[in-house]
Amino acid sequence: MSDSDLKVADKAPGSEVAPNEESFLDEIYEILDAVVPRTDDVSLPALTFRVWVLGLVFGCLICAANTVFTFRTNTFTISPFVTVLMAYPCGLFMARALPKGFFNPGPFNYKEHALIYVITSAMASTPYALYNIIGQKYQLYQSDLNLGWCVVFAIVTQCFGYGFAGLTRRYLVRPPTMLWPSNLATIAMLNSLHGNDDPSNGRYPMSRYKFFWLVTSAMF
Repeated sequence: MSDSDLKVADKAPGSEVAPNEESFLDEIYEILDAVVPRTDDVSLPALTFRVWVLGLVFGCLICAANTVFTFRTNTFTISPFVTVLMAYPCGLFMARALPKGFFNPGPFNYKEHALIYVITSAMASTPYALYNIIGQKYQLYQSDLNLGWCVVFAIVTQCFGYGFAGLTRRYLVRPPTMLWPSNLATIAMLNSLHGNDDPSNGRYPMSRYKFFWLVTSAMF
């Protein structure tokens, strides 16, 4: 998608942009162009067997770990960003080990990696209802709490959050001015692991992929 196409999309009904905001939008596009690719390879498989296995496994592990760590005196959480690093070698291994076909549609690609991170991000946080259930069970001593109703209560509270997210998507996600800087680091990491292009046009002596592993090795 070119710059002209984006500007035409911004001027579509329901997304009018004031003249004094055009310079601000240009700055947004410059930031995004440095990280987010505008092209899409529709031939790459997305919802594959590897995505569901790695996404659910890492999501359950991180959610369980964060739930346990919540009850520590000095609490800490494991960021879903860890999945970006852990899923990469696992995806490459599955691409080599699994037989070709449904379980292995081809090389481990960018879209699969991104979906694994999305699944893990949705599962990594501790459910909000957990604090209510623990408080009623062990502080108010309501020992007659039914496990089934506790599970239903947790699911309902989680669905409320996703419902409000869907209602506000038109205002918080779709407008081009709604920039979420925290996601740019993840996108840059995915581009570094899977991208072969050189956005610096030869300005730097090594690719982002080599630079990442060099710095990671130096940390240890």
